[in-house]
Amino acid sequence: MSKPITVDRLGVRHVYEGDGATILLVMLPGQSSWPIGLSYVAAALREARIGYDTLDLLGTPAPDWAAILKAGRYVAAGLGGLFGSYLELGRVFSDIRKAAPELPLLLGGAITWNVDSDVLLDHICADLIVVGEGEITVPQTIRRLASGRRCFDDIPGLVWRENGVTKRSPRRTAMDLQQHNLLPDWDVVEFNRSDMIVLTGRGCTGTCTFCSPTNGRFRARRIDHIIEELEHDLAKYTFDSFSFLNEILFPDAATTLEFCYHYKRLKPHKPFVCLLRCDFPVEVLSDLRAAGCDYIHVGVESGSDRILEAMGKRTTVDMVRKFMAAARKIDGLTVRSSIMFGNFSETAEDIDATVDLACELGVRQNTALVLNYPGTVNYRRARERGLVTSDHDYLVNMTPLIELSPWQITTKTYNGQVTYPNISDMDTPTLLKKTGDALRRFHTKTYCAKVTRAEMRGHKQLDVTAACPFCGTETVQKYDTTRHSPLDMEWVCVCTRAGQARPIYIPAFDLPVYGPHLQQCMERFQSAERIALLVDGDFQRADSLLWANRIGLDFDKVCAVVATPCLPEGYIEEHPILPLDKVRALNPDLYVVPDCLPRSLLRQLYGDSLLWDLPEPQLSLSAKIGDFRQYLGADIVHVLPVAAKAMESHGRFRKYLTLDGLHLLGFMGGSRLKRGIVRTKDRIWETSWRKRLIPQGSRQFTALKQLRNTLFDWLPGR
Repeated sequence: MSKPITVDRLGVRHVYEGDGATILLVMLPGQSSWPIGLSYVAAALREARIGYDTLDLLGTPAPDWAAILKAGRYVAAGLGGLFGSYLELGRVFSDIRKAAPELPLLLGGAITWNVDSDVLLDHICADLIVVGEGEITVPQTIRRLASGRRCFDDIPGLVWRENGVTKRSPRRTAMDLQQHNLLPDWDVVEFNRSDMIVLTGRGCTGTCTFCSPTNGRFRARRIDHIIEELEHDLAKYTFDSFSFLNEILFPDAATTLEFCYHYKRLKPHKPFVCLLRCDFPVEVLSDLRAAGCDYIHVGVESGSDRILEAMGKRTTVDMVRKFMAAARKIDGLTVRSSIMFGNFSETAEDIDATVDLACELGVRQNTALVLNYPGTVNYRRARERGLVTSDHDYLVNMTPLIELSPWQITTKTYNGQVTYPNISDMDTPTLLKKTGDALRRFHTKTYCAKVTRAEMRGHKQLDVTAACPFCGTETVQKYDTTRHSPLDMEWVCVCTRAGQARPIYIPAFDLPVYGPHLQQCMERFQSAERIALLVDGDFQRADSLLWANRIGLDFDKVCAVVATPCLPEGYIEEHPILPLDKVRALNPDLYVVPDCLPRSLLRQLYGDSLLWDLPEPQLSLSAKIGDFRQYLGADIVHVLPVAAKAMESHGRFRKYLTLDGLHLLGFMGGSRLKRGIVRTKDRIWETSWRKRLIPQGSRQFTALKQLRNTLFDWLPGR
């Protein structure tokens, strides 16, 4: 009987004792969320009666390696990962090497398939590289190390250095998954996922030029082996659903139908998620749904047949349309897909075709710029174009790009933080701008809610009933018309399951109060030639403005964004972020304020006494704010209707309605104002409140009440 799993004070999880030899399996931050490869290796170690402990660097980000390794408990330590873990693997291996110079270190994972072994040996302090599947290689290697022998020529699938010379054992043949049945050992981590990950096979039938070189062939597991694993998981773990995460669930109808027949008989029954290709037989999609599939993800990638052929996708746009049309007809089946930009030889017309198709399909899309993974056809193409001069330097540059969205890659490229390896037929600035424009068009059209009802409640609350464009689920959202701009009108629908969780936005053009005002704003936008943006917020706020065109702005006219402490000088996408004096030098003829004027800008211009000089003579106050347009050298358009109305109708109070939260001051109602509760001087730049008595007969009280009543008269419902 095995000992119970324990975790010591150093963060090491003692999982399985074995019969003497023990290896430490280390997980990089993020790997513990779904360590599928490590769980298979752990199962193979357990089957070979080799002990193993695990260390999750997410929970133990600064491990005491000397204390962990000093007892001599371990025969070796092992790490693995994708090529995006290149820098992290090098750092961790170096730390382990310093603490235990003699401990053998094993490197595995997909990085060993994709990256040249000499590059890994040169820059990562590994003693042995396990190339390919490790379920057989790792146990054999640990047994050899435990015996004291350092000869590995007869263990297939290893690369190492001996006296400075790289040596390789014979290539290990791929495992026969029809014969080999090994259930992954999820004891490697404290299981707390809502979904259980399962593989129905390995590889893919596709030959995509951007994907792993291990693809091109799919090796399926036997159905009875898969069902055995599912039954084991249901009996041992608590979770909500299964996620079949290999690139395709099954390639043919017969195997899929056999799987569905057995899956429906599992108890307790769980829904499942899977990945499919557009050449999957559509006639069995209804069987998948009946078996419990409620979510599928499909790789569309491009809307251009020329690009699909160039990337080796083996699909056509017509196949995509037919598959997606069939999938969307199935009740209860959520469909999501992915599209890519920057493919080999891609042009602006190809990107337009991709976005046209994405808008036509009307499903959520994961979006990405093509990254040329080592070992792929695209990597060779990048080398031919001179984008790869050193594998190591390329990996160092590529690693920060892995987790970035197209918007983030564009921003960081213009800020000089990354270099995008462009293999399209466009120069990099053209590609990045075209991608940003295309995605904004897609988001504007596809992520727009369907408003079924909009009704004012009182003088400021707007109740909006809107339906998700993807699943049709209706929701009622409540907005304060004195505070919420069109950028605030969004929600994340319950149908968002995985991938990029972009919100659904409510089109303000269809709403009372907002619609007529936005039409007027659009006319101003169209007549302007050079527009500057005044954003009250950080990059995330600016992203919500650029992500979808909710206010009808022509972004080609945007010459700059005004810098603030939250939005420092640099770039956001291709738009420069500049200090106000440099923006003024560009001579914009219009400043657009999406919600409120940046508080830091107002504080810079008027100081801390901005609100509290109200009792001073009104002439000086009016002069102080009245020349603001003259100071900018251009007109201002407020997208928030109440701010625009205040600027138009009550000149001497203009500046008060530009402060976030001062709308509360103007619209919080007579009762609070009569009690004299307003924000104090030392809290004006925050969102907290405290009491301050304003005498009812004072000039300040009279002025505030006049401001409030003027705007109340304008608001609908008063």
